[in-house]
Amino acid sequence: MPTIGQELRRERELRGVALSDISKITKISLTFLQALEDDRLNILPGEFFIKGMIRGYAKCIGLDENQALNIYQHSLQQKELDQAHEKRKRESPILRSRRSHTSLILVTALILVAVSVMIIMGFALKRTAAQRADSAPARGPAAGPAAGQSLPASPPPAPAVPAEAKVEELSLRLVFQQETWVRVSADGRTVLDQVKLPGEIVTFTCRREFLLTTGNAGGFRYALNGRDGKSLGGAGVILRNVRIGLDNFREYLGAQ
Repeated sequence: MPTIGQELRRERELRGVALSDISKITKISLTFLQALEDDRLNILPGEFFIKGMIRGYAKCIGLDENQALNIYQHSLQQKELDQAHEKRKRESPILRSRRSHTSLILVTALILVAVSVMIIMGFALKRTAAQRADSAPARGPAAGPAAGQSLPASPPPAPAVPAEAKVEELSLRLVFQQETWVRVSADGRTVLDQVKLPGEIVTFTCRREFLLTTGNAGGFRYALNGRDGKSLGGAGVILRNVRIGLDNFREYLGAQ
């Protein structure tokens, strides 16, 4: 998939627009625009500024702003995945072997500790039982109830706890508080994949599960079947394929 810089340059060149013309219209320095096209985002002032540049650039050449921002978010996610892959590749086989050896030693030690605790508890229980048997007074045959006395009544059975009603459909409502890119799939079908602005509200339903991916977990509030959901993370926290289904949605509900 092309990066945001590659995509913007391609769209600009297709339209025959000079980078200097974009600089004059948007009042963004030519150096920053060139860095954006070269994907040298590390020299730009920050996330908010980068998004503003992308919006201004896209609007200037007639490209959909949300589409450009979606490409940028996908580029960030792909970069994180590539960095994690490279980090795993750089690990030497010796280091991985040492880690596996250390994990094996730790697991063995935990098993030995657990077995030791069980043996000690077994001896303690036997000793306690023997002490009680030695100290207990001798008892004669159990006496029955005296004449005219009735046996004590059995306690009434505990009332049955009503089972929770079966839920056959799940509703997800998102209320956006910050500019946030989010992708939502309902029963395997993508129903949302775009940047939402503060104040926007969307609602979806499913019969099995939702999968939620976002670049800003603190940018929105959500509700499941009308009940507020608990926090998924703070501002800027990235979530990937968070599964909320009929079998586990109660785990995501906040306190009533």
